[in-house]
Formats: sequence, C-alpha cells, structure tokens
Amino acid sequence: MNAETKCYRKLTSSFALAVGLVYVTSSFSQADSAVDQALSAMAGTLDVQSQPYLHKGQLSGCTLIFDAILQDWSYRQGGFLKISGNVGIMRAGNKLGANLKVVVLEIDPNDPTLGLKPSAPSRAYLVDDDLKTNLATLRGTPASDTPGALFSIFEVSPTLDMVLDGLRANKLTVAFNSKGGDTDIQLPLQLDVQEVKQSGERVRSNKMKSDFANCLTALGNTFK
Repeated sequence: MNAETKCYRKLTSSFALAVGLVYVTSSFSQADSAVDQALSAMAGTLDVQSQPYLHKGQLSGCTLIFDAILQDWSYRQGGFLKISGNVGIMRAGNKLGANLKVVVLEIDPNDPTLGLKPSAPSRAYLVDDDLKTNLATLRGTPASDTPGALFSIFEVSPTLDMVLDGLRANKLTVAFNSKGGDTDIQLPLQLDVQEVKQSGERVRSNKMKSDFANCLTALGNTFK
C-alpha cells in the first residue's frame, strides 16, 4: 500500500467516524449543520508528504503527495470535495519529466458514512504566482486505475521551476476542471502542513520541504 492510499484511507475512516458520531448524537438537521461546520473547519490543505520514487533499486523520481478539502463554488454550489494526488519529477532514461495526479471525490454530508463519489477532472495543471501555467507542455494523460483520478505527463520545464518556486514560497497551486467544464478550480496547497486536527488546526513542519529538496539533489546526482 503506497503513501497516497494510506493517507486516503486514514482520512476516509477518520471523517466517517466523526460524521457517524455527529449523526448518533444529533438530530438530522443538527447533524447536517455540524457536518458542514466540521468540513468548513478542515477545508484547505490536510497534509503534504515527500516520497522518493525507486525503480529497480535506483532513485528515479521525487514526489509530493497531498490531501485537501475544497469547497466548490464553480460546479457544486459550495459542496465539498476531497482532493488528493501528487506532483512528481521523474527520470526517463537520460531526461527528466514531470507528472501530476489529481483525484477528486465529492463529499456527501447527508450520508452518515461520508459517501465519497469519484468525479475525475478532464484537465489538470499547475499555476504559478504570475498566473502562468504548465498546461502548454502537457504530453499525455494515461489512464489511471484510481477512481476519480486524472494522470497527466508534462515536460520538465516549466514544472520543475514552478515546484522549486513553490517550495520557496510555501505554496503550490493545482488547477483542475470538473464535469468537463471550461472553468478551472484552483487549489492552493500549503506545503508545510504535516497534518490537520479535527478542530481544523494545522500542524506545520518544514521537514517535507527539506526532504523533497534533498531528493531532487540526489536525483540530479544520478545524471553524473
């Protein structure tokens, strides 16, 4: 089981428990309000992790894995989404490439088991502070076996520079559409968030950024 799957299952089980307790101890109208309040409190970045990618015993990539809760006013009238995925810089032979995986799950606050409905985007990319994107360097979207996922492959430039700028600014913005629409939703990730408490309080650390920077240095050394 990879780190992304572990994060997803941990999030799903913890939310399901919290929502279940709300429904047991409250009336339905109170429960709906309490669930919305809980989701609102937790909205934003839930965690970001650094994970090296190893292929046949060799370092072949560096990946940022993220989880977030986002309120969607573009397609769902304020409905909540669970967003997860990763941004990777990967070695392919003697070259570097980049990839982005975005997994979108619709949260149903009326479901005591916290129903999560897969809703894959048809477009996903990164956005920098100058509102430039890496979409023009998209080279393919291979099929993904993850429900609700879109996997995209990009040229390494400008994605690598955007990731490095994001590490310095502590923010990386992922954009994606929904339901095949033209409007793109922006998800600003706070890269120092290690975890989030049920109250919504973020636990922060710079360790992930340091780990990812070290991984990129080691990846670069594989070309020497």
